[in-house]
Amino acid sequence: MRSLMRGTPLPLGCLSSVFGALLMLSLPSGAWATPPVIDSLSASSTITAPDGLVTLEVNAHDPDCASTCSSGCGLYLRSDLTAWSADGGTFVFSDNGTSASPYTATAQWQAPSGEGTFTLSVSVSDSGGMMCGGRQTTAGSLQVVVSSNPGATPVIESLVGDPVSLFPGESSQLTCSATDPDGDPLSYGWSTDFGVLTPGTQGSSLFVSPLPGLATVTCTATDLSGAAASESIVLSVSDVTTDGMIASALSSPHRLDVDSMGDLYVVDRGARGITAMRLETGDLMYRIPMPGASSVAVDWHDRLVVGTKSGAGVYDRSGVLVLDLGTGIGEVSDVAVDVHAHRFISLYRQAGRVVVHDEDGVVVAAFGETGDGPGQLMGPSGVAVTPNGHVVVADSGHRSIKVFDLDGNLVNEFGGTGGTAGQFVELDDVAVGPDGVVYASDQYQSWVQTFNPDGTLREVIGSYGEGPGEFMTPAGIASAAAFGKLVVASVNTPGIQVFQLGSPAPVVWPAPEADFSTSDLTFSSQAVGTTSGPLDVTVTNNGTAPLGIHEIAVSGPFAIVDRCDLIDPGEWCAFTVVFTPISPGPTQGSMTIRSSAGGNPFTVSISGSAFLPAEVVLSLENLEFTRQGLGTTSHPQSVFIHNPGTVPLTLSNIVWSGPFAMTSTCWSQLAGGASCKLAIEFAPESTGPTAGIVTIESSAVTSPDRITMSGEGILLELTPDPAGVDFGLLAAGGSGAIEPIQILNTGAGQVTLGSLEVVGDHSVDFLLATDHCSNSRVDPGQSCWVEIAFTPGTASLSSAQLVIPTDAGLAYDVSLSGGIVSMFADGFETGDTSAWATPQAKAVQAVPATVVFNPLVPGAESGSRVVTLRNPTGEATYLGQLRIQGNDAIEFVIDHDSCSSTWLEPGASCTIGVRMLTLNEGSFSAVLVVPAAVADVWQPDRVELGGTVRWPQ
Repeated sequence: MRSLMRGTPLPLGCLSSVFGALLMLSLPSGAWATPPVIDSLSASSTITAPDGLVTLEVNAHDPDCASTCSSGCGLYLRSDLTAWSADGGTFVFSDNGTSASPYTATAQWQAPSGEGTFTLSVSVSDSGGMMCGGRQTTAGSLQVVVSSNPGATPVIESLVGDPVSLFPGESSQLTCSATDPDGDPLSYGWSTDFGVLTPGTQGSSLFVSPLPGLATVTCTATDLSGAAASESIVLSVSDVTTDGMIASALSSPHRLDVDSMGDLYVVDRGARGITAMRLETGDLMYRIPMPGASSVAVDWHDRLVVGTKSGAGVYDRSGVLVLDLGTGIGEVSDVAVDVHAHRFISLYRQAGRVVVHDEDGVVVAAFGETGDGPGQLMGPSGVAVTPNGHVVVADSGHRSIKVFDLDGNLVNEFGGTGGTAGQFVELDDVAVGPDGVVYASDQYQSWVQTFNPDGTLREVIGSYGEGPGEFMTPAGIASAAAFGKLVVASVNTPGIQVFQLGSPAPVVWPAPEADFSTSDLTFSSQAVGTTSGPLDVTVTNNGTAPLGIHEIAVSGPFAIVDRCDLIDPGEWCAFTVVFTPISPGPTQGSMTIRSSAGGNPFTVSISGSAFLPAEVVLSLENLEFTRQGLGTTSHPQSVFIHNPGTVPLTLSNIVWSGPFAMTSTCWSQLAGGASCKLAIEFAPESTGPTAGIVTIESSAVTSPDRITMSGEGILLELTPDPAGVDFGLLAAGGSGAIEPIQILNTGAGQVTLGSLEVVGDHSVDFLLATDHCSNSRVDPGQSCWVEIAFTPGTASLSSAQLVIPTDAGLAYDVSLSGGIVSMFADGFETGDTSAWATPQAKAVQAVPATVVFNPLVPGAESGSRVVTLRNPTGEATYLGQLRIQGNDAIEFVIDHDSCSSTWLEPGASCTIGVRMLTLNEGSFSAVLVVPAAVADVWQPDRVELGGTVRWPQ
């Protein structure tokens, strides 16, 4: 100012400029100027390799310039003042462009050799200065990642919601966690197709919806290069909550419905009928046997509409048919009821047809057919009715839900094939609530989906499992809106899931109340085995809901002959009991009744007494006598008459018929518990079968009682040849020749012989050496034979009889006799000098010495033949090993042997059993060798064996 004042005066215009500049200098900096604005700062890539090149571009303008400026104070950006900087690497080139507004500048940055994240910055300044009120500067920056693997996509590690199922108005906290392989910082974005999202800090968001529905929420993580990854989660907003599970008394529940009093009716395929239960408690009420039932619904009168394999019908709750809805189309897969219009709807699976009846059973509408057209159905499985009367069909074959009016016009269709929400894999049943919401079960997905009346997806309920709110093959669905419940049958659990619809509200459940007329029944004395008159226990239902009787158990000799399963409010039912005692004396029992009312079980004590009536009990009711010879009488057979009663039995008459005889210990009265005997004999008067009857007339209820008798008379005649055998006089201790005896059947009938035996005072002197007769059958004209060996004892004369018993009551005998020579020892008196010579000693004596077997067929086996070895000497002898020798020795066997390798004392004997067994045909012979020693000299004895094998001619 001083210099200006000292010099030449300035022109007035210059002075004005100077004063203006001075005035600007005196104002505070930036009083009217604004800083530049960087519109964008971009990089050719925010990820580059070590030593890589990145091109930067900055675009800016000066807000003080209205459009385009290249001059003026603070109105444009000066290129010479643009500065580039970085915290690493090197700017190898820059083009700061031309000063102006708007303004553009570029630069090229070379990354360092090492990896890392680097900040690149630029600053721009306007044209202001000391003379223009001050300069304004703005800076901007971005980050570049230097990586050996540039461009990798971020990875979302988790996306969680807490909770994923929520009530309307409730919020879910969403957390998205992601990482970037390049180490880039990530930004998060959120989106949803339903409800409201409020993003929070990085990686979090808050979801809320005031209405039920399904929300698909997506989180997107983006790195600096723009690479992005997305992940979605489904949130369910539902007013349906798990309320409980009914798992008792069920086997394989399928379809179900609830009446106005809270009773649940379930088609249980495993129980082959319909099971009635209380929805409130899950208690069993009663069962309705109905093996063909496939579906059930409850009408406006609380009657049961039941679909079967042959059609549909309306039944009362006891299972009695009251209205037939059959059309002859075939099996009904589901039924429904329009409670407002009083209509019944039946769905026929094979025909793909819907039939509508009015309340009188008259068909008022029918539509649908099998096919793939819009109004056609393929294997439909479920049906329901909307509040406005439209018919909703689960079209299982097309995996969609179709809505029809009563004219058969397709009003709406939704669903479709797929495993995501809103689609179906195995659509089974549908139900409609009073608000028009449609519920649909998917057996494969193990969930229930709900749809708004317009068909838009509303919510998904449940998942696979056996716990509360979980399903294993969900099938039938029922809306019990009057009680705020949704009920779903799960076939393979087995069980029923109960859900609460909306907020729980107080519900006044109708309840049954059982009033029993008595707790004690007493029967008068009753005869065992008979049935008494009836006694009743009356049950009255004083409650407001039907009373179900689901179990009645009776102990003791009592039975229920009349009962009921369901008692309506204010009604009563009589349970009728009878007494059928099975043993005498007092007896106790009980009747236990379990019902759907509280206080279970109710027990009725039952008592009674019994007596045994007089009765005829026979020890035998049929007597069979063996064949009996004419002119003979059989041994008696006994029959006992027993009176097991506790009162006397009056025997009024006992008579018999036929060739029988009877003696008796039975009198006119037989006391209780006593017995008497009848002895009956058979005395045939003619040949052939004969029969007779004993008739017993008494006071027993079974009178007359009878005993049947049968037998056969035969003409018996056996002729032994010879009739007697005399062995003569033998030396004491010696043995005579073996004598054969033939027994010939000379009668008219076959005879069975018993065991032959020798009897008499001297029976020990006679031996039945060979026996082909004992226990054998001899036909008329045929015979058998035996051999008798005589071994004198001490008696001078011996005698005995061979007894031949038969099965016909007769026995025959053959006299046997012989003696010893003891009066004359020197032989002069008799002329027998054989005793003078010394006989050759034999160690043992074999009886018989020859065994000939009866003819056999090849492969047959003979009976055992016994050979007796006796030591007749005065010395003990040792027997060696017995053996069979000869060319045919293999055809014979020793089947028992008490002789080999033993000492045989004087007078002692032993036995050997020999049998014949061969597959060959012909005549065979061999020798049984008996090595025996006396005084150390071996003297083998021999028994000749022989037999013939041939096929019958």
